[in-house]
Amino acid sequence: MKVSVCNLGPIKEKNKMELKPLTVFIGPNNAGKTWLAYSLAGILGTFGLDEYIKAYVDHTVSEKYSVLDTAINLIISNGSATIDIERFADEFADEYFNNIAKYSSTWMNRFLGTQRINFNDLKITLNIGNNKPIFKENLMKYSFTTQVAKSILTIQKNAGKSKIYAFTSSESDETKDTAKILDEQIPEQEIRRILIRFVFQAMHSSLYPNIRIFPTERAKIADIQYTGSVAEIQNTSLFKLTDETWPERSFRQLYREIYGIQSGARNARNKESSSSLVKQYIELADILERDILGGNLKFSTPKPDPLREILYQTTSDSDIEISIASSMVKELSSLALYLRYLAKPGELIIIDEPEMNLHPAAQIKMVEFLAMMVNSGLNVLITTHSPYFLDHLYNVMLADKHKDKKKISEKFYLKKEVAFLSQDKVAAYLISDGKIANILEEDGDINWSNFSKETDRIMQLQADLISEISQDTSKE
Repeated sequence: MKVSVCNLGPIKEKNKMELKPLTVFIGPNNAGKTWLAYSLAGILGTFGLDEYIKAYVDHTVSEKYSVLDTAINLIISNGSATIDIERFADEFADEYFNNIAKYSSTWMNRFLGTQRINFNDLKITLNIGNNKPIFKENLMKYSFTTQVAKSILTIQKNAGKSKIYAFTSSESDETKDTAKILDEQIPEQEIRRILIRFVFQAMHSSLYPNIRIFPTERAKIADIQYTGSVAEIQNTSLFKLTDETWPERSFRQLYREIYGIQSGARNARNKESSSSLVKQYIELADILERDILGGNLKFSTPKPDPLREILYQTTSDSDIEISIASSMVKELSSLALYLRYLAKPGELIIIDEPEMNLHPAAQIKMVEFLAMMVNSGLNVLITTHSPYFLDHLYNVMLADKHKDKKKISEKFYLKKEVAFLSQDKVAAYLISDGKIANILEEDGDINWSNFSKETDRIMQLQADLISEISQDTSKE
């Protein structure tokens, strides 16, 4: 997906970039990396979707999709309507996502958690581009049914079909005409809201079925024990928005889902693992725990319970609370649990500084692990300050070009061929001084010299000191 952005915090000029299955933002602090990653999550995720649906239903946006208004009128007057969602996507896909991006200026301050900055001049434009074929394929696979007012109104799309069907029925009184049934049971505004949500949700989830944000605050949030009754686990104030940003809140929601995992749901997930991709996600969780965390994660009880905890089992088979586990375990436990219980093909995972609290060797392993996630059908976007990430990412892309991948895999940290990544799946951008610069060269080299100048400075300082000390010693 191609993106252009300007007037987003420190990013002032118009900049262009492209999202790939693995996208890396690197740059100094306060350059706009996180805001850019989060803004894209807001536009392409449920926050932007919900805001746009409300605005469209309330007629507070200028654009209109006439095919939707026609369908709404047909439902009200005749009791049924059809929408060809494939044709709608052909005609409006880019316009639709750009309209959401345009409207984001009205809610971005709430999403990012700032009241002091307005985003009136924010401009983000999107072009699905190379994502269009998979987007349309997902749209055709999309299947959902919603029923309103005891099935008086049903809206349905079946997998493999391009048509959305909306129709009315009434078991209570078949003599009443459709318009009267709807008028008595469902307000026109509600019909409009339900149909609009159905269509827009299909569009959104066909681009990315879900977006998961792992913010820098993830270790702090993982440190909290979400205890209480089962109902409290599902509704506790720990999961409610206080002064958090929406990305933090969405991460708490991820933990809410994890803590609410039923044993039946876990068994269903294991059965679902007959799907090759879901099986890969469970295997990835095992690899993350075994080869990077050096232990196992587990629930203290098989079902949601007032005292349920997530425990870390060390190599000595001792179970300890996450709150007293190492900072690395806190940082990465949520990713392991997400992969084991929640991950679905095509989702976008945004990780803010995955290297936080990781030893250099663990950072290098994470590069290979992220490549494995991408090769399993997930999309990953990271922000980072780590030189290890970019240096080893180059190795991972070089290895993918090697003729004997099995042989050279032994030289890598995780010793997996699937940890090699094709260069065409990678994008890397330096975000600095208000600009976004593509730093991935055609030969796969990652040119981030502007960012690595501090390393050069340190090495030069070291050389100067050694030279001066040597000269002083010789004089003695």
